Amino acid sequence: MSRISFGEIFSEESGLLSVEKLEKLLDNLLEEEAKKSSADPDQLIRIVHQGEVIWVTAAQAEEFLNETSSDGEEVALKKNVERALKGNRNILQQELLLLLALATSTLARYRDNNILTREELDRLEPALRRRENEITSTFSQLAQVESKIETYRKQQPVLAEYERCMAELLNAQQVGDMQKAQAIAAKLVQGKRQYVLLSRALQPDVNESYYHRLESQKIKKKILNTQQGMVTGHERALQLEIGDLHNQFKKIKADATAGVSAGTTNIDEARAKLTKTKEEIEGRVKELETVKQESQVIAKQEAETEATIAHIAENVLGDTDLAVDMDKHMQQQAQKKSMTKAPPVGGGVKKPGTGMATSGRRR
Repeated sequence: MSRISFGEIFSEESGLLSVEKLEKLLDNLLEEEAKKSSADPDQLIRIVHQGEVIWVTAAQAEEFLNETSSDGEEVALKKNVERALKGNRNILQQELLLLLALATSTLARYRDNNILTREELDRLEPALRRRENEITSTFSQLAQVESKIETYRKQQPVLAEYERCMAELLNAQQVGDMQKAQAIAAKLVQGKRQYVLLSRALQPDVNESYYHRLESQKIKKKILNTQQGMVTGHERALQLEIGDLHNQFKKIKADATAGVSAGTTNIDEARAKLTKTKEEIEGRVKELETVKQESQVIAKQEAETEATIAHIAENVLGDTDLAVDMDKHMQQQAQKKSMTKAPPVGGGVKKPGTGMATSGRRR
């Protein structure tokens, strides 16, 4: 499978690229890959997956689906939730921009090949433009709140130190060093009250960041849903076209047989027509196989994204309505924040004599 990383696409010099530039870049890469592998571009599937864009054939797409399903749904969900809530913010934004660029590229290709009706184009084109605006707005708000969280944590190094000790405790327990684990646990008991007070003041901002990250997953689902709709429509169109070509083939064959018997049809011309129609059928069948595999890949990604959304809403933020309605809960969160006052920075809370080393504090 040929692939290119997000880092190669979004270099430090280029930063975040517009959807229009990404679309052109990905289309050029597709043409290059098709030439290298002597393949028809219409028979290559592009997949955005875990920091990479991958080009695969229909057969490779089936392998990809099998490989990514080998972990099981629970393990996959855990990884996806972790990535959505704790993953690098820039990579999450890059992923959405690339998915949107692929959807925009599909729309342009289908428009040029008259696969989509005018009504469908009038509906899809503005919808994809809205997705780009939503990505910009969501990640702008996320950057603001996460910058605020980072500033607070720098001002309160006790948070990072306590969390470092908790990680050490887990490591000691895992390797069976119970003496060390007991010593660390004693330190954690002494510092727990201060940690809870400091982290409680931070929780509204943490929740807000989760809201925006949840919203990014909902944008992802909408993009995948649009892409799936276009691909499914193409699949239906191909099936109809293949049926028509089969009927044409039968008619040409019947007419040729009758014409040859009557002496009015040239055998070579009849064979040429049959050969051409047969090649058209074979080409459309291969294209249909590719489209079906692409549909399965998108369906899997959409289902995983939907499961991630539901898990975050219910198990992280504690409200299943969040999977559907965002604005209402953002208003509620703003009200909670206005009622929560953070402790004064730098000495507002008396520091217990924990005796913890500070050399490992986060800066």
